[in-house]
Amino acid sequence: QRFMRNAYFRNQYMQIPVTEAYFTPNRMISSPGMFGSLSTGIWGGQSKLRDGTVHGEPWRTLLFRPNVGSTAANRHPGAPGSDGGADPADHYIMDLFWMPIVEPYAISDSYATAGKINMNFQIVPFTYITRATAMYAAMKGELITCVPRTDVKIRDVKQRTGGNQTKSYKQIKDESQWPPIFFNDDKNGGDRKYWQRYIDLKVTTALMKNKMDGEAGIFRTASQICEVHLVPQSIAEAPFNPVGMNEDTIPSVAKSNMAKFWSDHALTGDNSRERPYANLYQKLTTRSNTYRVYFRAQALKKARSLDPGQVSTVSVSGSSTDTVIAEYRGSALIERYLDLSSDLPNYAVDPFSKQPLDAFYRYRVLEAKQFAP
Repeated sequence: QRFMRNAYFRNQYMQIPVTEAYFTPNRMISSPGMFGSLSTGIWGGQSKLRDGTVHGEPWRTLLFRPNVGSTAANRHPGAPGSDGGADPADHYIMDLFWMPIVEPYAISDSYATAGKINMNFQIVPFTYITRATAMYAAMKGELITCVPRTDVKIRDVKQRTGGNQTKSYKQIKDESQWPPIFFNDDKNGGDRKYWQRYIDLKVTTALMKNKMDGEAGIFRTASQICEVHLVPQSIAEAPFNPVGMNEDTIPSVAKSNMAKFWSDHALTGDNSRERPYANLYQKLTTRSNTYRVYFRAQALKKARSLDPGQVSTVSVSGSSTDTVIAEYRGSALIERYLDLSSDLPNYAVDPFSKQPLDAFYRYRVLEAKQFAP
């Protein structure tokens, strides 16, 4: 028996009970990614019956994950335009909603992005510096649900009736004991049912970096995480093993192999495939509003021999220099936020005639520290 503990679930079957001290709205709705189950093809669909009449497609839903269809026949109509789909893509609907960070406390305030992680982990123009540690932390706690076709029915262990029974992948392995025995993915003689997998952080961030290095450039919105494959770790029939693979070849290999991977795991519901993206969206941003500024300020006594517009504390050939009479070194945490008490425009009415939202941001110092070694 194996218990995998995280914020709310002990494993895929048991949920930690709700208590007054352990409940947030994000537990009910993690992000607007939950809208991915909404049906969008009821009206105006293109399904034809034998008599030639056109009806809707009630099973078509919003696409909040990467498109894996390579042809027009199996491509989702809400995929990004760059992938042969629509412009704008379905996932941009998520950007019409904003989710604050409320754990471990109400961090986000007035549309500030404190507590969120910037997807653009490259430092411009120092693109050789990669600071993806925060993205690793955001993805590390997520599990990808993927049920292979071969597990529609699996042979169960001996039940209380004394005979073997055919069991579905949704059922408990052995109900004769308490706590009940579940199928597990233990590599050492276990069932090896990898229905929940961790994300391969190295490969997934390599896909993000490839996207930033391409023509699209940096991520413009947090919902663009839905265009990046969350690659499961290489276990059993995982897509591919990236060990030793050139980083430049990972993206193309990952895209083709992920299409095959999800074809082999077609039992996985679309909402289950989109759930990691829904969970990640609330944690991400593409435009940080919180910055830590490091500074060193000096008060000088000017030398009469130097030009008033020139500052020099280095003596050249015995000439007089400016004298440092005081110094302050430290850092400040500065936050950019919206002043909600101001008269903000209503962008729902003729948005292009209004002042950009940037004009209404204010700045505040959240923390100031002095370095006194």
